[in-house]
Amino acid sequence: MSKQLRLIQIYLLAILLGSCESYLSWTIPNTFLRVSTEQPENISSRSADLHGLIENINDSTVLRDIGFLYSTEPNVTIQDDDYILATGSPEFVAKLTGLMPETKYYFRACVEDNGTMYYGKEVSFTTTEAELNLVSSNNCTSLSGVNTLLSQPGPGPDEWGISSNGYDGSCWYAGSAYGINWVQFQANFTHEGVMRFWIQTFNPGYSNKQPTIFIDGSSIGEAEQIAGDQSSWNFMQVETPLIESGNHTIKIEINTGSVYNNISIDEIEFFEYD
Repeated sequence: MSKQLRLIQIYLLAILLGSCESYLSWTIPNTFLRVSTEQPENISSRSADLHGLIENINDSTVLRDIGFLYSTEPNVTIQDDDYILATGSPEFVAKLTGLMPETKYYFRACVEDNGTMYYGKEVSFTTTEAELNLVSSNNCTSLSGVNTLLSQPGPGPDEWGISSNGYDGSCWYAGSAYGINWVQFQANFTHEGVMRFWIQTFNPGYSNKQPTIFIDGSSIGEAEQIAGDQSSWNFMQVETPLIESGNHTIKIEINTGSVYNNISIDEIEFFEYD
C-alpha cells in the first residue's frame, strides 16, 4: 500500500472517530441528572403555581426547555399534551392560568439537557370552585365618560342627568322617559364576571323594568332581579349575564314601552371570578 493511500485512510478514520465521539457525547444521557415534580401552590379556580427541581447539575449540563407538561387526563406525554415554559434553575416555577374551575389536572416537570428530555413524576391537583369577587364600583355621581340616549323624550328633560334620589345618594337619572333609553360606558374585565346594580323605573302601578345588557354592540340578555323590590315604588338590584374578560363598551338599555317612566340607575358593582 502506498504511503499516500495510507495517509488518506488514517485521515478518514480520524474523521469517523471524531464524528462518533461528537454523536455519542450528544446522545448519551446524563445518568446523574434528576428532575422532580414538586407539589403545586396557590391553587384557585382558574390558576395554579407549578414547581419543579433539577438535581445534580454539573459543568457539562446544558439545560433548555425547562417547563411542565399538563392535561386534564392522566399519563401526560410530550406528544399529546400542553406545555408551559418555566423560569429559574435548579428550582423552577410556572404560573398556569386559564384553567377550568373544579377540574382535576395532571402535570409533570420536564427538562432538556444536551438533546435528552428528563421527566419528573406525574402530580395532580384540583382547581377550586369559582367565586365572584368585587373588584370595583361606580356610585353614579357623575356622567363623565358616559354616553346616554332618550330615544323619545317625554315632557321632562331630553337627556340623562344626576339626581339626589338614588338608592344611596346620587344616581344617573332620566325624567319622564319613553320608549328605548340607555346609558353606555367603558369597563375592563381582567377575568370573566358580572355587573350588579340598582334600578328604578318609576311609574305608579307598574313593575320595574328588566334592563337589557349590550356588550360591544351585541345583546347578551336581560339582567335578572337578585334583591330589592320589583314594584316601581322602590329600587331593585339586578345582575347581568356573564361578561367575558376584556375591555368592553357596556350599554344598559331600558325599554319603557308605551308609558312614561322616571329611570334611575345607581351603585354599579363589578364582580370577577377568581
